[in-house]
Amino acid sequence: MAPFLGPYAAAAITLSYEVARFGIETSVVVPGAFTKGTAHFPNAGKPADGVTAAAYSRYDDEITRIVGLPAGTRPSRSVFDFIDDGAGAVTEVAERVREEFAQRIGIADLLKPSIA
Repeated sequence: MAPFLGPYAAAAITLSYEVARFGIETSVVVPGAFTKGTAHFPNAGKPADGVTAAAYSRYDDEITRIVGLPAGTRPSRSVFDFIDDGAGAVTEVAERVREEFAQRIGIADLLKPSIA
């Protein structure tokens, strides 16, 4: 994870565990870094210019794609990395380790939502 984003990432994954038994499926769209136009950390929630705001809209297609997938097939994370900062490679390893850990400690049922 990029610096200062750990609490966000941890909260998103924790939430996925907590709601899985209620049949709620989550998918985290992991953006690559926007290094210009946001005064990055102080104003990261709102781009400072229209060009950067439009760049964020590229996530709409990925979110629409994920929502349109059949239940149970949606990815837990989807990396949408415009600058190839390595987030995709790190996410692949992190997901593998997360799944192995959940199986090892007996909570693998929390990796996917329960279908009642």
